[in-house]
Amino acid sequence: MKSKAAIITLLAAHFSLFAPLLLAQEFDFVQKVSPFPMQGRNGEAVDFPFLGGFNAPRPQLVDIDGDGDLDLFIQEESASSDSPGRLMYFENIGTPQIFKYVWRTNAYQDLDVGNWYKFIDMDADGDFDLFTENSLGSIRYWQNSGGANQAGFVLTADSLRDAQNALIVFDVGSLPEIADIDCDGDADLFIGRSAAGTISFYENIGLSAQDIPIFKFVTDSFQDISIIGQAIGNSAPTTDNTGETRALARHGNSSLSIVDINNDLDSDIFWGDFFETSLIFLENSGNCAVPDIAITSREFPLQEPLLSAGFNAPRFDDIDADGDLDMFVAVLGGAFAPTGNLASNLYFYRNTGSSTAPAFALVDTQFVSMLDVAAHAMPAFVDIDNDGDLDMFIGNEADPDSPLTAQSARLYFFENNGAVDAPEFALASKDYLENDFSFSFAPTFADIDGDNDFDLFIGDWSGRLAFLENTGSAGSPDFPTVIENYADIDVGNYCTPAFIDIDADGDLDLFTGELDGSLNFYRNTATASVPVFFLEDEKFATIDMGDYSTPFFKDVDNDGDWDLLVGSDANGLMLFRNTGTAKNPVFAQDSALSVKVQSRSAPALVDVDADGDLDLFVGSEKGGLLFFDNLEPEESTPVDFALLQNYPNPFNSGTTILFGTEKGVLAAADASQLAIYNLNGQMIREWSFADTGNSALQTIHWDGTDALGNNVSSGVYFSRLRSHSGRVVTGKMLLLR
Repeated sequence: MKSKAAIITLLAAHFSLFAPLLLAQEFDFVQKVSPFPMQGRNGEAVDFPFLGGFNAPRPQLVDIDGDGDLDLFIQEESASSDSPGRLMYFENIGTPQIFKYVWRTNAYQDLDVGNWYKFIDMDADGDFDLFTENSLGSIRYWQNSGGANQAGFVLTADSLRDAQNALIVFDVGSLPEIADIDCDGDADLFIGRSAAGTISFYENIGLSAQDIPIFKFVTDSFQDISIIGQAIGNSAPTTDNTGETRALARHGNSSLSIVDINNDLDSDIFWGDFFETSLIFLENSGNCAVPDIAITSREFPLQEPLLSAGFNAPRFDDIDADGDLDMFVAVLGGAFAPTGNLASNLYFYRNTGSSTAPAFALVDTQFVSMLDVAAHAMPAFVDIDNDGDLDMFIGNEADPDSPLTAQSARLYFFENNGAVDAPEFALASKDYLENDFSFSFAPTFADIDGDNDFDLFIGDWSGRLAFLENTGSAGSPDFPTVIENYADIDVGNYCTPAFIDIDADGDLDLFTGELDGSLNFYRNTATASVPVFFLEDEKFATIDMGDYSTPFFKDVDNDGDWDLLVGSDANGLMLFRNTGTAKNPVFAQDSALSVKVQSRSAPALVDVDADGDLDLFVGSEKGGLLFFDNLEPEESTPVDFALLQNYPNPFNSGTTILFGTEKGVLAAADASQLAIYNLNGQMIREWSFADTGNSALQTIHWDGTDALGNNVSSGVYFSRLRSHSGRVVTGKMLLLR
């Protein structure tokens, strides 16, 4: 057997200090969209897994940095009463022929673009200027004062007026176009009109003394075009301006794109309409001087027509620098089956023909690949296969791939196939339960019957709580039966459950969020293995999130009691610290947490990369997750107070933890507490020490059991040594059963 001196020497050779185990009083979260690898169902890499999901993306490709390739802008977030419209920016770090995009920001130059934007060089100085919405359909003009290589936008006109000084207004929800229809070298303005299905035309007649473009109003019925959309329901037939009989005269929001699609030196028009499942192609059979534009086809591309939920926004550019125009189509969501395009809504068609005879082949329905489960993503993290790392589950609201007509919700399973400190998630199942029984799945896992495996609970839109008992084991779970109304719990609408031992009595209590923004507290009045839940409070801690609430408990300040993080619909995330005790909690709101999230936020605080601090995942209404890395700086700990690496490590039946320093000078006298935590931040065991002044060697032997003497499962555990003066050092251990 090795002597204590030999053990100290061996441990000193592997000495390391770790960051604090859990979040301190302040937070330093930074959003990352590609923090670790993720794979889709067929093993393909997901480029931007944590963008948060797209429901109505509006793209434009433009070389904003003057390096010869096309960068990508996407507006997903429209303006609202309390939030500006923002532009996502993806830089192309590839080549003009082979694009490779990296995400740079969700708020390009902090510009407020309202509900519409268009980059175009209006003053012919070689860089891109910008048009955006101001409010209620008026138009702002931003001049690029930075240049072609480093754009910088200055607001030049807050609300554009025409040559007669009349305010130019477009229909809110429709997307105008700015293009050179008359081949005179400047761009004219076109606005689709929702009520009439027509196009208003403003001719560009030059620049003002302030270099602001001047548009002269010409007509509200350009080329006598009138778009009548497809029918919904029963109605009397009508005939549109092409002579085609339509079942219902409907006009809706429109998106215009004007390009010379067949390289015949005149401009054609593409129209996406709220009441059209495809694109309308209006070919120009005239010329620049005398255009003659009429509907050629109501389905486009001709070879493989796009069919979607409607309101399709086409954009054209040469993404591969081969001399012809490729096509991108954003599905903004029209009058037809909107669920089907909540995840697949940014189509990329490559031009496999030529510049004069284009032929479009569909390459992808999600040009920006990300984790997107359609709508209302609800995450849950658990080591479901007992391999020591956290796996990921996501419930959604309604799934477009559900075989049921009603498109009920599903539970997605992403298995963690990486190392415990280097996660790699792969989509293992889009229908983990293989049981489509309701809508708006809010999953959570808990060992509700004390048999050392995780059972599954799912709240749903009806306000009830479903229970799926794990009849398998910790490493091989099996959930064969759904009990759709567990314990007769019904909160009204949108039940979002969380199980936690809130009163430190050894059993799990239940909290549920709901549609009205409050929290319901059900106390377990029985035992850990045979729970009985009693509704004690329908307005727990008087918390009111407005509309919709999603609770998540975590000991964020490492004081031995549970704190509470709650997501909401419009009010973001709120943190409530427990200012009471583990047995008698008292919650008070804390403003230390400030992150930009989306509507219907569903939080999860977990140490997914086993680096000793908690990272933040937030599900959203858009069907994706946001990820925020905790960049809390490491504490600077004096060398006379340290925690040496446990021995052996990894271990099976037990391990020895020693206090010391790299030089072997022991400092046990200042030690106050040694605690063991699991990967979820839960305290497993603790030892307390009196300040005796004795600096002799201190060792603790941990046999891999919790405070009740039960064996804990395989996985990563953290040892944390606290001093009487408040200093903290942590270590990391691996238990392999």
